[in-house]
Amino acid sequence: MPSRRSAWGPRLAWAAFILADFLWFAWDGLAARFAPDDMMNMAKYWEKGFRGLGAAQFDSTSYRPMGGLFYRPIFHFSGLDPFPYRLAILLILVANIYLVYRFASYLSGSGLVAALAALATSYHARLADIYYSTSVIYDILCFTFFFAAFDWYLRRRSAGLSLRLRDTFLILALYVCALNSKEMAVTLPVFLCLYECFYHPPGACRWAGIRDWVLVRAPVTLSASAITLLYIYAKTHGAVALAATNGYRPEFSPRRFMESSQLEVNSILYSWDFFAGWKLVLVWVVLLAVAGWKRDRLLGFSWTFILLSPLPIVFLERRVHCCLYIPLAGWALFASAVFVELAGRLARALSRWAHAPLVETVLISAGISLLGVTAAWHRQNIVPTLAASQETTWAVIRQLRNLDPKVAPESKVLFVDDPFKEWDMYFIAQLWFRDRTLEPRLQRKLSLPESEIAEMDYIFQFRGLTLAQVKPPN
Repeated sequence: MPSRRSAWGPRLAWAAFILADFLWFAWDGLAARFAPDDMMNMAKYWEKGFRGLGAAQFDSTSYRPMGGLFYRPIFHFSGLDPFPYRLAILLILVANIYLVYRFASYLSGSGLVAALAALATSYHARLADIYYSTSVIYDILCFTFFFAAFDWYLRRRSAGLSLRLRDTFLILALYVCALNSKEMAVTLPVFLCLYECFYHPPGACRWAGIRDWVLVRAPVTLSASAITLLYIYAKTHGAVALAATNGYRPEFSPRRFMESSQLEVNSILYSWDFFAGWKLVLVWVVLLAVAGWKRDRLLGFSWTFILLSPLPIVFLERRVHCCLYIPLAGWALFASAVFVELAGRLARALSRWAHAPLVETVLISAGISLLGVTAAWHRQNIVPTLAASQETTWAVIRQLRNLDPKVAPESKVLFVDDPFKEWDMYFIAQLWFRDRTLEPRLQRKLSLPESEIAEMDYIFQFRGLTLAQVKPPN
């Protein structure tokens, strides 16, 4: 029987390697600034206040209220300093890597497959927003709560244990937190059912089997499904429904499905536009053929995860790479299982000429190196664009820091020639002054006549990215 030290040695080595790899690629995310949407997000949650955010967690019509529990406390203590936000996200991403490891470990029963899946999920350059944009905190938190709920379910069921009442409540609470983070979480009840079908298929229709389903499997799945139906109804009906917003209106058509799927497959497989048309369909067919040929429940479940996890966004016009964070775990799990199997087979085939474990180690190392080189190349082409998109917001915040303006409550404040196309300056002003009695106005948006400009208590004007106060109070 192996000693505890020998069992933990490889795990610690893999953990150190995965963490080092993640930090090597993502460490400079600590130096990232605010993304364009951050000011709007933060201002919206600041207006709600802590009580409003607490109540919003129980209101299915609220827009991703879990994000407010990330932004609001940090803003309360750190204001518009981006570093605490970036540090918090880095720590959450590390936790997400561990959640993927546990997820893959429960499903595969292999520490090596789990380690490779965690490594493949830890950094993906085509999903660079995850590591360099604070505004995608919704996707990050959704991933966290989604897999925390799934892992707790698998922890009990993979050991053949029934779910206790406290397990059910905890899983449902985590699921609600995932839904409050982002809509991508709605597929969780589907995957709980699929897990049972693949790993604990129902037996003959006998009383014992029916009792097992009712007492062990049904409560969580049916409760989560009921929550999902209520959630979907709230998001698709009513004047404030998310589905009524531009970019979130679904179009149930083959064209929209293929466009979204093309983006997903090309992004995950580090291609720009190679997988389109018949090539795209071929990818799914090949993956299904591999899973069917192996008759492996892990590959079968992974294939359904790859196919179904993007469904919440596959018919939407709004398609961004960060939404692929949850589907990435399915791709990583499938690829890791196949890669370990192929490496083992090739190592055994070459065992006449070389030591099989050594060959397997060399093959796995080569695969990891190829993945790292590919990620590094794409990173060089993507990250600079993200950094450039954050410069204007950060430049304006620095100008406010340098000027350090003070305004009286209930004042009328006007900003002239601000450098933004949208309402970013309005949100920045709200966050800077932290005074709900103020009325920040943007001349670029409102085109106020001279008579109204003269009534302003404070006027700030931009010349390029340089800010000056041109009208102090009388």
